[in-house]
Amino acid sequence: MNAKTHTIEISGREVELKIRRHPRARHLILRIDDSGEGAVITIPMRATLRDALKMAKDKSNWILEGLLSHPGRNIFKDGMAIPFRGVEHVIRNQPSAIGVKPTNGEIIIGGKPEHLARRTRDWLVKNARIEINSLVAEKTKLIDKKSGRITLRDTRSRWGSCGPTGNLNFSWRLIMAPEYVLDYIVAHEVAHLVHHDHSNNFWRLAESLAVDMSGAHGWLDESGKTLHSYG
Repeated sequence: MNAKTHTIEISGREVELKIRRHPRARHLILRIDDSGEGAVITIPMRATLRDALKMAKDKSNWILEGLLSHPGRNIFKDGMAIPFRGVEHVIRNQPSAIGVKPTNGEIIIGGKPEHLARRTRDWLVKNARIEINSLVAEKTKLIDKKSGRITLRDTRSRWGSCGPTGNLNFSWRLIMAPEYVLDYIVAHEVAHLVHHDHSNNFWRLAESLAVDMSGAHGWLDESGKTLHSYG
């Protein structure tokens, strides 16, 4: 039973979708992958790829809820430790507090407990946007280039990308990584505004724009996947 892998986007998040054709299947069957990293659709021999993709689209909310509630995920909650700019912080819910505030190794989240996970995520995304926009402005100025639209997503296949028209996409989860890692990813994508390949000239430019390209590569290889388990 061979499986074909596709990537679909749900609420700005890239989700891996495995489509398996089975001779005994009578209906399309959708489930969350055992790893909690994506979804699996088993289809009858007579069904088409279009049928499977339509099912995934129609059930996108169900898929997202299944991924977020998977036992392997670390849902943001009171007392949970998460990395912020590479430094461990403990989430503290204080219903009487206003907004969100990091202080002394803690992230104080105001409001009702049932809103904590969403407010934590929104705050991380906001900080990622501020930091990434600043770094893009800084690095594009160094090479006398302008970027297109800057978009934050919850991507799993890549940390960033540069489109043919100069639009830049980044994973908001990079705000949890050490600062030199986020700096490198921005440098990498900004370098693509000059070189649309991975030639020697590209790598030289990317390294000149980054604080620590080698260290960032090492951290991403060793710890990058852990960022996807949060939230």
